[in-house]
Amino acid sequence: MDYFVGIDPGEYGGMGIVDGQGQYVAALRWDRHRPVTMFERLVMIRDQVKLVYLEKIAAFPGEGLGHVVNTIPLSVNWGIWQGFLLVAGLTWVEISPPMWQAAWKLTKWVKAIKANGHGPTPLSKARERWPDAPLEFQADDGKAVGLLLAALARWDYGRTFDRAAALEHQAAKIKAAKKQARAVRKAAKAQAQEGDPWGIAPPAASQNPIF
Repeated sequence: MDYFVGIDPGEYGGMGIVDGQGQYVAALRWDRHRPVTMFERLVMIRDQVKLVYLEKIAAFPGEGLGHVVNTIPLSVNWGIWQGFLLVAGLTWVEISPPMWQAAWKLTKWVKAIKANGHGPTPLSKARERWPDAPLEFQADDGKAVGLLLAALARWDYGRTFDRAAALEHQAAKIKAAKKQARAVRKAAKAQAQEGDPWGIAPPAASQNPIF
């Protein structure tokens, strides 16, 4: 049987597994006291795993020390997950939150909940899709994200869509756009200095000169 794995590496994350028909197989919550449980499950099915999607983490130091401190457990877990996958002999694709959320029509779901007090969430989407999965508690959000990622991996595999290549192509386009923007700014600056090479042109005359 084919299996597809999705991983939320957060401090309260988890792992979800679906089969080749998209049916629920397993959902495990991250246990910082016994993380090896996750590795043991991966080893059990590694010969049948077709694709693994690991949520990509992003740190934003500009948001302050508190954010950086809160990101530390996420970074540690992310490294542990990569180690598990490497030792298990599994390759993976890193999927950014905006990408998988867009696939599940959950773009900016956190802001929507704060603004309206209701709306779809990863947990509600997973509960709807897999009613038999153990997702009774709010703390099961990480398991829900894992299942949504696993299902996305299955969809991509079934339609032979190389999301890793698509991500690289997208990154290349962004890089090219930034390079072009820098070139335009540089050209504009050079053109502005042509009539004032020393940068000492007098200020524009006032519209209401005082004589």
